[in-house]
Amino acid sequence: MTEFEKHADLALRLNLKNEEFDAQLCMGKADDCLRDNPNQIAEISDFSIVGNLYARMVFYGWKSSRIANLAYWGLSKSLINSQKNIDLITTRLLVMIFAR
Repeated sequence: MTEFEKHADLALRLNLKNEEFDAQLCMGKADDCLRDNPNQIAEISDFSIVGNLYARMVFYGWKSSRIANLAYWGLSKSLINSQKNIDLITTRLLVMIFAR
């Protein structure tokens, strides 16, 4: 598991527990890890982590086309393996609406 995935996983778990402040701190750490070492993207095995993390960032109001693009990319890559996952489809549509 990459450094990015560790921070992203923690951020998503904290988000589920409604611990928004800590979740957003971990989101920032995950994003920093990926920006500092973009080669990690090649080692990621579960792209839904990428998509869901960056989608949550979009929903929290983080304004950046890079963040929206990574959310859409991660969710699209996850849908390749699970094309009928309604949660991924819905989240991807919401990212497009929020980032518009």
